[in-house]
Amino acid sequence: MSANDRTVRKVTFREVLEEAQANKHVLGHCNGPHTFDPAEATQGLVTMFRCGKCGGMITEVEYSWYLLGMEHGRTHTCWARELIKVSFRMILAAKANAPSL
Repeated sequence: MSANDRTVRKVTFREVLEEAQANKHVLGHCNGPHTFDPAEATQGLVTMFRCGKCGGMITEVEYSWYLLGMEHGRTHTCWARELIKVSFRMILAAKANAPSL
């Protein structure tokens, strides 16, 4: 349902809810990473973005958060991986230095 359809006729709560749930399902089952491109403007206020892979739609605010999350994932994944390596080395060293029973 496009933005124009919502303004021309009355939309029931159930229709909006079903549309949102279907969109969430599509986005959740995308192989990702999403490839969002601007799709439509809702009465000139909100730009919607459509994923080129799954067709799911998000708002510009959600798009901003998605980009921020992707950036954090790239940055913090390396940091987390290094932390795991150091922790694992410490555990092995502690086991090696532990007295035998």
